[in-house]
Amino acid sequence: MIRKRIFKIFLIILAVIALTAAGGYAYIYSQLNKINHVEIAQTDDELGITNDEVNVAIGEEEVPEASADLDSDITNIALFAISTEINNEPFSSDSIIVMSIDKRHDKIKLISILRDTSVNIEGYGMSKINTAYAKGGPELAIKTLNSNFNLNIRDYATVQEEGFREIIDALGGVEIYIKEYEVAFVKEFGIMKSGTYNLSGGEAFMYCSERNKGDGDFERSERQRTVLAKVFEKIKSAGITQYPALASAMMKYVETSLTVDEILQLGTSVFLENINTIEQARYPTDGYYRMELSDYSLVTDLEGTSALIHEFIYEEEQQR
Repeated sequence: MIRKRIFKIFLIILAVIALTAAGGYAYIYSQLNKINHVEIAQTDDELGITNDEVNVAIGEEEVPEASADLDSDITNIALFAISTEINNEPFSSDSIIVMSIDKRHDKIKLISILRDTSVNIEGYGMSKINTAYAKGGPELAIKTLNSNFNLNIRDYATVQEEGFREIIDALGGVEIYIKEYEVAFVKEFGIMKSGTYNLSGGEAFMYCSERNKGDGDFERSERQRTVLAKVFEKIKSAGITQYPALASAMMKYVETSLTVDEILQLGTSVFLENINTIEQARYPTDGYYRMELSDYSLVTDLEGTSALIHEFIYEEEQQR
């Protein structure tokens, strides 16, 4: 099978939230109606959300079922980047990030789930988590995240590569420190030594795509989160004259289950809560997986990994 794998970073929803928070409310509202909105299931059973999920996640504190709603203190959204396939092959999620908007601690948290993590996919058994999107679209991908890691995700966004490039170019680039071994990723753009550079959309795309050098997908997921954080920071400080170009770049390449009102509500809450801190993590973490050489999957301690994810999101220690 001939495949062309292209990393498609998923900063559209993050960018929309930041831009809305920056104050372009009226203009953004008109542009948001161009988003490809997709309805998905919302019942706990259909999305793999267990009844005691939130209480387990934050320890002894009792939290009502409404904690999973958009107006709660902590909102988790799945961000998917899908691979471009040839011959009408289904899309696998090339990258997966859970974005947690935490109004309790005034933070945004970016959580990479490594694509080769072995999980139970309903109806298919144990398989790499990135195949869930191909097998059942965003609904099955969300259900797989929820059921394996005891999460309460109800919404998602999937983004195309072109949107990634256009947003960064509209921002005038993002400053990234290029390590010595990473020079090879961007050498074709004339970068010949390590140092801090203002990367264009095309350069940032190449920087985020490479997974065959360094520590493979572990470091690639870290580079993705680094660029997401830089974009969020730069959009929040963008001037009003940049809003039209940014909004145009965002709306053309996003598919999401979030409605216009929900996106604006999230963006407004980020602004009102003055959420500026961005924290990052990737799972499974060291000590909680082993490599299965037959298919290069990551066989994971799912229970222990779930507890670690909950500690990071809710900042409450879990029993492991």
